[in-house]
Amino acid sequence: MMTWLWAQDAATRTVFEWGRIQSPEDWFLPLGVFALFAVFVAVMNVFDGVDLSRRGVVFLATLRLLALVALLIAYLQPQWREEQQVVENSRALVLVDTSQSMGLVDESPEAADGQSRLAQVTEFLQDSSLLNTLRERHDLQIYGFGNELRRLGTLPKLGSETAEERDDETGAEQPTPEAPATSNWAEELLPTAGETRLGEAVAQALRQNRAAPLSGLLLFSDGGQNAGPGEEWALQAATETGVPLFTVGLGSTQPFREARIADVARPERIYPGDDFSVTVYLQASGLEGRSITVRLQVADAAGTAEAATDWQDIATRQVELPADGEPLSVALRGAGFPEAGRRTLRVILEGDRGTAQADETEFAFDVVVVERASRILLFAGGPTREYRFLRNQLHRDPHVTLDVLLQTAKPGISQDASEVLFDFPATREELFEYDAIVAFDPDWRQLDDTQIQILEEWIAEQAGGLIAVAGPVYMDRWTRDARMAAIRALYPVKFYRRFSRLEDGHYGSPVPLPVQFTRAGQEAEMLRLDDTAVGNQQAWQDFPGVYGYYLLEGTKETATVHARLGGTAALRDEERPVFLAEHLYGAGRVFFLGTGELWRTRALDPGYFEKFYVKLLRHVSQGRLLRGSQRGLLLVERDRLDVGETTTIRAQLSDRNFQPLERTQIVVDILRPDRSWDSLTLRPDPSRPGMYSGQLLMLREGAYELALELPEEDVRITRRLRAVVPDVERRQARLNDTLLRTLAQQSGGEYYHGVAAVGDPEHERPLALQLRDMRRQTYLAGVPDRQREQDLAQWLLVAACGLLCVEWLTRRLWRLA
Repeated sequence: MMTWLWAQDAATRTVFEWGRIQSPEDWFLPLGVFALFAVFVAVMNVFDGVDLSRRGVVFLATLRLLALVALLIAYLQPQWREEQQVVENSRALVLVDTSQSMGLVDESPEAADGQSRLAQVTEFLQDSSLLNTLRERHDLQIYGFGNELRRLGTLPKLGSETAEERDDETGAEQPTPEAPATSNWAEELLPTAGETRLGEAVAQALRQNRAAPLSGLLLFSDGGQNAGPGEEWALQAATETGVPLFTVGLGSTQPFREARIADVARPERIYPGDDFSVTVYLQASGLEGRSITVRLQVADAAGTAEAATDWQDIATRQVELPADGEPLSVALRGAGFPEAGRRTLRVILEGDRGTAQADETEFAFDVVVVERASRILLFAGGPTREYRFLRNQLHRDPHVTLDVLLQTAKPGISQDASEVLFDFPATREELFEYDAIVAFDPDWRQLDDTQIQILEEWIAEQAGGLIAVAGPVYMDRWTRDARMAAIRALYPVKFYRRFSRLEDGHYGSPVPLPVQFTRAGQEAEMLRLDDTAVGNQQAWQDFPGVYGYYLLEGTKETATVHARLGGTAALRDEERPVFLAEHLYGAGRVFFLGTGELWRTRALDPGYFEKFYVKLLRHVSQGRLLRGSQRGLLLVERDRLDVGETTTIRAQLSDRNFQPLERTQIVVDILRPDRSWDSLTLRPDPSRPGMYSGQLLMLREGAYELALELPEEDVRITRRLRAVVPDVERRQARLNDTLLRTLAQQSGGEYYHGVAAVGDPEHERPLALQLRDMRRQTYLAGVPDRQREQDLAQWLLVAACGLLCVEWLTRRLWRLA
């Protein structure tokens, strides 16, 4: 479209354009046609005016040509358009690393008052004048990144007009600007990401804003690139957009000197007089060859470890720390306690622990000494090998009272058990005596509606534990039965309503499928076949796998998948058959086992099978065996979580009459790793009387102690959690200033070490002066003035008609027509 500037003032300008001319080539046809008509008119006037003077011929030809010019102008559609001036402010991008390594505390001058790396950034953004200085010339686009890039909002240029002010001045509706970013940076910027995709985040931010007038990108990070595309992606994007990168390095370049407790494998319950073992997993860095003392201590039961006094040594070992990255497990054995009750224990490190914080060198936990034996019910659809091996094992265990219900057994059959049942418990008194039920492919259809309701209450309200083992005989039958909806609801997996089998109707696979653990499964203590991490990993690797599995639609949102079955390379990880999964159901726990073939582990070591089921039974029945009070129970999905992970805290509570407690809210006291107190409000679950739940965010590495005081009763229920930094973040925890310098230098930016340097106006290259003002002025095209266009077209037609009329009258007067 051909345009010419017609008039201009400070905020608007008027441009003229031909509506039918979009490019120079569009002139050829109308001008060519006009030229042909002009030649035709000239020739005709020469023949018509042989008796006229030369002036007469020219006069008539001029009238005809002017009429043609008027028609040509009308055809070309002359237009006047008013354009609004739009000023795009210069934009600077601010990216803040929110990976879990940014939650670490360094031994450096920058880490004042024990501040983590990210805390230094949030305090700087909150209090520093740098942002306001930058906002004098730029809009600031704020992002957080870790696993992915996340836009937090925009801080607009100071003194910028609002959309409403521009509307008042121009009368035109303007786009609504993005809402300003929050000023509470400590809430928005949390070290929650399990990996650092630095190169990908920088490249994505630059390409998302490439159409804007970018001045530069400011990056706060420790440089711990450990996932996704590398820094070359960031440099490529910076080169394409011509944007310099200004990097701020957080942390220390020195390797961490620390010895800390990574995890503790401990029993949750023991029996009076029984010795017990505790395995401490240590991680060390920069302290190779140094000696350290590991102590296992006990105190009287207390609401929190902080309140416990008079710690007494149970076991002590002095060990030599290994090279960086090498695992070290320390086994400690303690003598049994003579009386039943709750005991508070702790593992503590003494000696040169480097920069490790107090909460990283001390691990407190509770052990419940239970006097009564666990009561277990084996409920089987048939006498499978898994059932027989487990029955024999539990029957020999002096701490277990075993009852069995074999649905195919005839009355009078003998079984190795305390009691042989021929029908599922039909009353609450009968069922509520059990701590756990192991169901081996049972035919749930044989239970009536009352028994199903009692089973649901036993799990949800009495914290019962159910291990549900899939099988090829009955499972495909009851999963399609509409009456079994309550049973299906208990499971952590979802079933196809129309069951289909694999391999042309055969259950499972003709070849063994290896067990592939998820990260949750690798960290689950109850699934360890060996006391050491290396030994456990080797044991599962040596296990060839299982043949049977049940085809599922998926898992429920509340479920934790511990293991899937491999051997199906065409499938993605999330599509592989689920082998081990669990979820909390009310106050209880349901664990799904994809097939009853763990007896095959006996070929490697007979102890593997026994250890697997002993730990798993303790895990699912912990709610009943570890009650802090007869009136209440605190429940968590896992005791060990990642920093930045959110977990659900549940409480099942009763009043003095042991009826579901009715309150609008329940408050749980929380002792955080920095020894500060906080509180968490639990809200009632409308679908389950007496159940309360809330979300707890694990912001910092270390131990969290939860304490709930029961209303109208001088009893506190306690539970302990631990937040850890994943190995992928801790392995690259020190500042990678080489990477950050490379990004800055090769893009034409600047590297600053620490937030103090980037905010220093006396720096030799202060950031505020390095970011150029890239403000850009453009004009927003308006709608053409149609009325003016129509008026002109009418006048042009009138002029053409008038000229042709004058020509005709002239010809009549001169007797030429």
